[in-house]
Amino acid sequence: MSGGRKVLLFAAAFLFFGCVGAYIIYTYVLPAHESNKLARVAETLHAAQSEPPSVGPQPVYDVVLPKYDTLLAENADLRGWLRVPEYGVDLPVVQGPDNDYYLRRSFDGAWSVAGTPFFDYRISDFVNLPRNTVVYGHNMRRNDIMFGVFQNLRTVEGYRKCPVIGLDTLYRDYRWFVYAVFITNIDPAQDNGYFFEYNFIDASDEAFSDYVNELDLRKFYTTGVDLTPQDKLLTISTCCYDFKNARLVVVARMQRENEPDTPDTSHAQVNPEPKYPQVWYSANKLTNPYAADFHYQPE
Repeated sequence: MSGGRKVLLFAAAFLFFGCVGAYIIYTYVLPAHESNKLARVAETLHAAQSEPPSVGPQPVYDVVLPKYDTLLAENADLRGWLRVPEYGVDLPVVQGPDNDYYLRRSFDGAWSVAGTPFFDYRISDFVNLPRNTVVYGHNMRRNDIMFGVFQNLRTVEGYRKCPVIGLDTLYRDYRWFVYAVFITNIDPAQDNGYFFEYNFIDASDEAFSDYVNELDLRKFYTTGVDLTPQDKLLTISTCCYDFKNARLVVVARMQRENEPDTPDTSHAQVNPEPKYPQVWYSANKLTNPYAADFHYQPE
């Protein structure tokens, strides 16, 4: 074999094994490392928690719950906690100066492929909460250390296993009843120039009503949970892979006073024709039946 061929063979082998090594590190090693770090953060919280998380409506307090003291000393950006035991979710939720800061930062501030779940930076009142509390997190696709588990809520069966999400603040614990799950775009060009602003923070009653009407068109199924203008929402946004820059969105409403801790899931029914962005219809070679419809425009 000539010297030139040996060099090419060596370079090809080096590239191949380098790619394999990078794939293993990115897919298995780093997620495992970050999973261990997250488990350590959760253990710190649970060790400081003298009793199980509270359930049901509680008075609103403006004093940080003692169970968060240790973690707040580690990271002053901590704002709450996400609990979905049915799918193994037990994660801190932080807030950065913008919606990019924690995309690739772990709870301790180190670079992280999975980032840390975070509240929308526009939320300023964690004692009372705005009309729509928005939380973002990665879907790592090949593992479930972050928000990939919410893919389970795309089906009625997945919803019936997990109709309640625990999203707490530093001041109190909350239960949120799942209302809708859908996919959407973030690039207006993917939906005939339209972006469904599901991640608003506050809105007028009229805009809220229009939003709910649009939400009802898009949801994969009806849960039987209702919404009123007096309700507050939780919106969980994560990436999915139905098309480029697709988002899976879970919308839940805060448990009302004197409501049971779990909704009646027997009312859940599949939506036979949920509304998708144009890019979804194009990718599936289907006609968009909603193309000419009026779109909700937030105020």
